[in-house]
Amino acid sequence: VEAALRQIEDPAAVAVVGVRDRAGNRMATAFSSSFRTAQFVDTVPPTVVRTSPTGSQTDIPVNTPFTVEFSERIDPTGVTGSSFLLRVNSTFPECGGHGGDGG
Repeated sequence: VEAALRQIEDPAAVAVVGVRDRAGNRMATAFSSSFRTAQFVDTVPPTVVRTSPTGSQTDIPVNTPFTVEFSERIDPTGVTGSSFLLRVNSTFPECGGHGGDGG
């Protein structure tokens, strides 16, 4: 179960009682938890986690999509023809476009 949270000063409480699984089995004991929310400022820059094809692969079919996975969601407005380049070699760009979905 997901719920949107906002910043709150007092502790939030979660209680789960009597939930059943698909077979009809009821939880044996109740569950409770509490927490506080806070403002979060992301100061960690994204990194490339993996690419496909990888940098060491050879003889890749020309119709193979090139994908990049980042360590966190990327702002799609920051992915432009000048920030994401596919090059034939280290000097000449093959194309400057991108096909990212931001997620």
